[in-house]
Amino acid sequence: MESVDTKQLTEAVLCPICKGNSLIIDMVKTFNPNSVDTFNLRKCRNCKHWWIDPIPNQEYLSHLYANNSEFVVHRGYDEESKYQEVDWKGLQEYTSQIFNVIAQHDKFNYLEVGVGSGHLFNYFIGKANLCYGVEPGCWKPSNPNIVSDIKDIPKDVTFDVIVIQDVLEHLADPVDMLLQLKSMANKGCLITCGFPNNNSLWALLFKGNWRMVRPIGHLHFFSKKSVVKAFNKTGWKIITRSSCRAGRISAWDAIKKFNWKLFKNPLRGTYRLCKNLLVGQLVLGKDQWYIRARSD
Repeated sequence: MESVDTKQLTEAVLCPICKGNSLIIDMVKTFNPNSVDTFNLRKCRNCKHWWIDPIPNQEYLSHLYANNSEFVVHRGYDEESKYQEVDWKGLQEYTSQIFNVIAQHDKFNYLEVGVGSGHLFNYFIGKANLCYGVEPGCWKPSNPNIVSDIKDIPKDVTFDVIVIQDVLEHLADPVDMLLQLKSMANKGCLITCGFPNNNSLWALLFKGNWRMVRPIGHLHFFSKKSVVKAFNKTGWKIITRSSCRAGRISAWDAIKKFNWKLFKNPLRGTYRLCKNLLVGQLVLGKDQWYIRARSD
């Protein structure tokens, strides 16, 4: 059995967003199938934010990502990331939302935190004046402007567009990250983010069994109130806040992506239709926040 290094964990009784008091709403196992370690799932009495307690420090988390640890990603994720196909439709829809806001910029500097496979980053290389990326994972694409730590970005570089998609939930301190990004933002900089929505029906019904609760890969789960508090206290003005499905896919796209070939076996097809599509996507699927904000 594998175990988390307890020396790298810190008790987190107070809310990491607003410092409010909390209560334990569940006990959860780690994401690693070879571990029996458990964590508290806490909820803030004030802003309703959820988080994992105790929280690992950021250096330890970065070490786990750099080594493709099963405490933070599933086995084989590094290889999957290398050969992941580009979702051109999703890419175009996502970037169109950005360009609708920054159309007034002839030239802009772009920063992406959590580059992953690099598809979005590569798209912006041809559009932006300057691109930088941050990716601590061992699957980091080969590019001198993609660094392992945000502290490695030159101090004199500032940005007009920042993307931090599916990242804040992975960090020890999401507020600190938003503050760091604010210090690197030009006036009017656009930031786009996506992260787990604990106001979703899925979260409220299943708590620790919600699919987004995957310690210690996922550590934070935002409520409507904690989203506002986190962005306001770090100097970001929210433009849009909406709930969405993973990958921001529409209900129609979810229907089209369903594997209808499963109905070769009617019982199996019906079961998957009810569980994965009707319940998992159409009824409970909107368990992510999509946020666009500007620097004041």
